[in-house]
Amino acid sequence: MVGTAGVSGAVAVLTTTVPDGGVGTPGADPGIVLGILALAGAAVLALVLVFAVILVVQLRPPGQPVAGPDGVLRYQGHLLPAGRLLSLSAETYGQVTVTPYELIWTGDTGQVWRVPIPALVVRPPSGLFGLPGMGIELPGVGAWRLQVSDRRINRFARNSFKSAREARLTRALSHTLLARGAYPAGARPAA
Repeated sequence: MVGTAGVSGAVAVLTTTVPDGGVGTPGADPGIVLGILALAGAAVLALVLVFAVILVVQLRPPGQPVAGPDGVLRYQGHLLPAGRLLSLSAETYGQVTVTPYELIWTGDTGQVWRVPIPALVVRPPSGLFGLPGMGIELPGVGAWRLQVSDRRINRFARNSFKSAREARLTRALSHTLLARGAYPAGARPAA
């Protein structure tokens, strides 16, 4: 029978004699295959752990920022027009000061502006995969995205753990602004 001869010939090609006298299959050494599988498993486990830590940090309730005795909060900030994804310009970086009654921006290039907190509209950060920062609407200026940190904000590189801390601080700032009289997005009364 032609079919049987073809099958037995294929089996003869696929089998070889190994040094201990047994029969094996040619191809990859089982030790190499197991090593590759172990490395792949370790890489997947590492990725799962990193994403789990980031998710836990992102979903944790915002910490309460530490205010001075006068109720003033100070942060490093990155301020971008809404919809803009990136800017390395020094004018978009500066210091954010929140007094009990106003938000003050002091840019790294020297510009300063003050806005009463009740005139702000605040949109809290959008979540784990959203853009960093919270949305704020300034009267007469429009919508902006503000990201804050207790340390200098990286301009050229990202750091996952630092970004998670910045997201937590930004969420806390949005809650503080809302508690001090800012309007939540969509709730501003008609003028």
